[in-house]
Amino acid sequence: MQYLARNTIYSKAARRKNITGKVYVSYTVGEDGRVSQVRVVRGLAPEVDIEARRVVAALPAFKPGREYNVPTAMTYTLPIMFAPNFKLFGGVKATQTPPTEARASNPDESY
Repeated sequence: MQYLARNTIYSKAARRKNITGKVYVSYTVGEDGRVSQVRVVRGLAPEVDIEARRVVAALPAFKPGREYNVPTAMTYTLPIMFAPNFKLFGGVKATQTPPTEARASNPDESY
């Protein structure tokens, strides 16, 4: 959730149109932990739907799900909130600019 809060960009066009609400995105975490098959299940407007899909597709690799102690692909649905000045985890706002390259490449940062 912190990754989404730090990397989701609420575009100027979406702010101008005052688009507010949740976009539901479905994705699959494969046997290797990578995110794939990202799609918008329930969207608001193209401006925010594209951003929600982008940020979920860019998620770092997860620890894969297991079934009978064997790595297995799992599908999840995630709601992403878009609203001007909406406070997210740790006081991070969805309207802020994305982190700098130096911050994003910090190996000590946990997702």
